[in-house]
Amino acid sequence: MAGMIDDYELSFEDGEKLHAKFLVQKLDYSGDFNGERNYTMQLESSGPVARA
Repeated sequence: MAGMIDDYELSFEDGEKLHAKFLVQKLDYSGDFNGERNYTMQLESSGPVARA
């Protein structure tokens, strides 16, 4: 999160997973409600994205 590209694995509700090197461009959160928050991330890939 300090402007560095790193390996990430993204998991989706349908069970699909993607793996790649990403740069986190932006991370926001909002809405503390009953201990829950909503997060929004903007990622920029650095190379090919593969199914994990």
